[in-house]
Amino acid sequence: MKNGAHKTSDRESTRLVNKQLSDMWKIPTPEGHSISEPYRPEEFAAALRRLKPGKSLGLDSIFPEFILHAGSALKSWFGDFFNSCMRQLKIPKIWRRALLVAIPKPEKPFGDPKSYRPISLLCVPFKILERLIYACVETITDPLLPQEQVGIRHGRSAVDQVTLLTQDIEDSFSSKKKAVAVFVDLTAA
Repeated sequence: MKNGAHKTSDRESTRLVNKQLSDMWKIPTPEGHSISEPYRPEEFAAALRRLKPGKSLGLDSIFPEFILHAGSALKSWFGDFFNSCMRQLKIPKIWRRALLVAIPKPEKPFGDPKSYRPISLLCVPFKILERLIYACVETITDPLLPQEQVGIRHGRSAVDQVTLLTQDIEDSFSSKKKAVAVFVDLTAA
């Protein structure tokens, strides 16, 4: 493919994604609001309550404590900034990057790359924006997910899955049927 054709393809792809995002922002929530509406101060406060002090900072060098202990004027500025990002469907370029850190696994040889667990440190303001977006989208997506799904759902955990599996086994046993389970090990995924 020639370089010019590749650029055209990229532009077309970007245009399509922007249109899909624009259409998505028009979807109403179950309460009848639009997810593109500006974030309210109480939504921003709820996102801040989930922000934990003492966490590592990202490439922008903004500590969580800086935002948590900021005055009302700075918090209001952040709220306005997040609303501007969503209205324009643009975020700062630095938020698209992460700081990768390799944490050594205990009792593993340091010379083996498999002996490390990589983590990515995102910028703290981006984490807040993610929480704001998730809070809006969750009300739309949660009713669409099957009851059995527990991943990334509020108030659900792996314990729920174990309980469901145990109940299925007990139900099969009491009705003299077979129960089958398949476990997949994704440790190296």
